[in-house]
Amino acid sequence: MSEFWPFAWILIPLAGILAGAFKEWLQFKQTQNQLGTSTEKLEKKVDVLEKALENSEAQSALLVERIQNLETIVTSQEWDTLDGHLLKSTSEASKDTENKSPLLAGQIDPPEDESASMNKAARLARRLGT
Repeated sequence: MSEFWPFAWILIPLAGILAGAFKEWLQFKQTQNQLGTSTEKLEKKVDVLEKALENSEAQSALLVERIQNLETIVTSQEWDTLDGHLLKSTSEASKDTENKSPLLAGQIDPPEDESASMNKAARLARRLGT
């Protein structure tokens, strides 16, 4: 045991070095945990943004299709004829409802929802395109 004490002074700096390394390791683990949680938050945000992008792309595709249908309808040579008949029938229907009973007022089409109007525009575009 007497041989151990002359080298005991080496244990003090060695303990200091080990304590410093342990302290740095704890700081590294704390930083790593903080970065890990922020990375998870960023991944969640990216997932939400990807879903929003997919939804907007799908909606954009529907709008492009709708615009193409409407362009087909409006640029068709038969549109003027069809539009004239529609205006004529609408004005006749309004004259009929003014002159007749209010029960005939239901003949004018009520406003449609968006999907029904899109389907109607697509059918009309196909009919006029051929």
